[in-house]
Amino acid sequence: MKTRVVHLLAFFILIYVGVEVTIGGWIVTYIIQVRGGGPSAGYISSGFFGGRSILFNGISTTRDTIHNLKVSLLVAFYFCGSTKRYANIL
Repeated sequence: MKTRVVHLLAFFILIYVGVEVTIGGWIVTYIIQVRGGGPSAGYISSGFFGGRSILFNGISTTRDTIHNLKVSLLVAFYFCGSTKRYANIL
């Protein structure tokens, strides 16, 4: 633990986790006090952490998948997906 990088990473993780937990708790307090939320307001915090988990896992999975696919197939896949999404909006 004499390496400066280890200390900096430990400090970053301390700040990151502190901010993450603070936001998760603040969301529930905000919904209950300001927005008049009921007893099920805690589900919002669960959705926040669940969404983060899905996002981070999805990014790593997508990155690995993209590495294994050909670029032309990937471009066609993204084009079709974006076209379908914008067609549903209109």
